[in-house]
Amino acid sequence: MVCRSLVWMIAAGLTGVPALAWAQDDQPAPGLFARDSLTGGWFGAAADLKEHGIAIGATEISEVFGILAGGNRQGTIYDGRLELDLDADLSDVVENTVLHANAFQIHGRGLSANYLGNNAATISNIEATRATRLFDLWVEHQFLNGALSLRIGQIAADDEFFTSQNTGGFINSTFGWPTIMGAAPLNGGPAYPVATPGLRLRYAVTNAVVIQAAIFNGDPAGGDPGSSNGNSQLSNANGLKFPFDHGPFMIAEVSYSPGAESEPNPTTVYKAGIWRQGGRVDDLSVDASGRSLAAPGAGRPRSYDGDYGGYVVADRQLYKLDQDRALSAFLRLSAAPASHSPISFYVDGGMALKGPFADRPDDLMSFGVGYSQTSGAVNDLIHAQQRYAGSANSVSGFEALIELNYELVIAPWWSVQPDLQYLFHPTNQPVRPSPSVTIPQIHNALVAGLRTSIRF
Repeated sequence: MVCRSLVWMIAAGLTGVPALAWAQDDQPAPGLFARDSLTGGWFGAAADLKEHGIAIGATEISEVFGILAGGNRQGTIYDGRLELDLDADLSDVVENTVLHANAFQIHGRGLSANYLGNNAATISNIEATRATRLFDLWVEHQFLNGALSLRIGQIAADDEFFTSQNTGGFINSTFGWPTIMGAAPLNGGPAYPVATPGLRLRYAVTNAVVIQAAIFNGDPAGGDPGSSNGNSQLSNANGLKFPFDHGPFMIAEVSYSPGAESEPNPTTVYKAGIWRQGGRVDDLSVDASGRSLAAPGAGRPRSYDGDYGGYVVADRQLYKLDQDRALSAFLRLSAAPASHSPISFYVDGGMALKGPFADRPDDLMSFGVGYSQTSGAVNDLIHAQQRYAGSANSVSGFEALIELNYELVIAPWWSVQPDLQYLFHPTNQPVRPSPSVTIPQIHNALVAGLRTSIRF
């Protein structure tokens, strides 16, 4: 009987048949394609939870991607990610305080890992090692009527730093946490899919000027190279390690929104940020005396006190079609020292068109390009290995890509997104290439895929 009732409730939710639990003031539940979520707010339970300051969510992203030409070989692959999230208002315990947690169940296999030699600009921003992993777990407290906030716990830098409000429609991971940030900080830094313990302070000087800074444990892998060779996705597989053994990674950013005084959601935003990785960092090409590491008798690499870099971001609305539809553009630039950062210069830019058609105001079309310049130190070392050791490896001066996609919003809870990408020089060079390890030469690749996202 219980099972039959449960089946009836699910059927009612999927067909829009009014359910008693959903009735509010004798109004029927919204139809399937008018709801904010597939289950209509967990079959009515969301409203009850909201009264207690609790919100829970679940979103499944599934996608199929394939190499149409180039790469290591042609083929098609599936990957997916189920995200569960929890938000709780703790004001009854501590005023102006909230709790946030989310976890991922990552499944399938990634195209970059299996067909493109783990290239720098990963094809999909959900691609990761298969795992069930805790990601964020933090509390945030607000001061000064919300102008100042402090967040502490397990957090990720890519949630709030180096972001653009016009890159949300892209699938390639570089339009989120750029390749230069994935290569320079130790083991990818505090970013998807592995967050790390940290503290973030944010202060709104005015409506237009916001300053934020954060400090994190400097190694999301937990300082445990072992069999995983420092891969944070393997050494901290379930996200429950909470490492504090390497430090620190620090990042700070200031943003300016000239229209913030008159616009609730500013369409023009400028940002500038700096970051620093603590600990000792080795030079990529020379020893302590300045001699090439490829030369016979070379000593230990020259060592530096940490690594550092900076970036700027610009978002601007170019043309407003109507109240909900507009064409916007973005530009991001970043640089880091060539001597010990595998990628020394990065730039991306593009446009996003919200509501390409008047009868589809929620759809989003995105076009972007990205460019990652390989460090000159890496190139120098490979040239030296060719001279001294007869290495067959060649220099890959850059990796670049073009992406075009269209997000079709079928319902508030369901979108379908065809995607097309073209990669130039896809390469994953080791930080310090060895003449005994061949760096695969991967052909330019034409990639096509289809993503669907469902919010339950």
